[in-house]
Amino acid sequence: MTSALALSLLLSGAARETPPLTPPPPTIKWEKNFDEAPVREAIDAYVAAINSRNLGQVRAIYVGMTDKQASDWRENRFAKEIKKLTATATRPQIEGTADGARAAFVLDLTLVPDGSAPLTYRIRCDAVLRAEGGGWKIHSLTERGEER
Repeated sequence: MTSALALSLLLSGAARETPPLTPPPPTIKWEKNFDEAPVREAIDAYVAAINSRNLGQVRAIYVGMTDKQASDWRENRFAKEIKKLTATATRPQIEGTADGARAAFVLDLTLVPDGSAPLTYRIRCDAVLRAEGGGWKIHSLTERGEER
């Protein structure tokens, strides 16, 4: 659209016929005295599950993992060609309520393929967790990684 056409539509009122924006969802009121320890334990369990190289253990804590994500883990991170895998995480930044929490942390992942130099990745993670069954589980996890 040319600027002259856009200006003429604006002046004629045609451009104002777009539907109004929907209001944003309500803001979550995070609890100031939220007990972070159980959420931190869940993140630690996630890292321990990765280090175990047991996809069942990873999925037990990361209950929102899709089949496609599990396949990616199986074929890439837990592949037979990977002779060693080491995961560590920074202390998570946590916000929470009695029902849910958000944890932001950095996962450092080192993969040692058979006959190749180690590959090290720094992955920024944003996890959404929910309290269930006496513990906290990861329901969604957004990863943004980079090779180091």
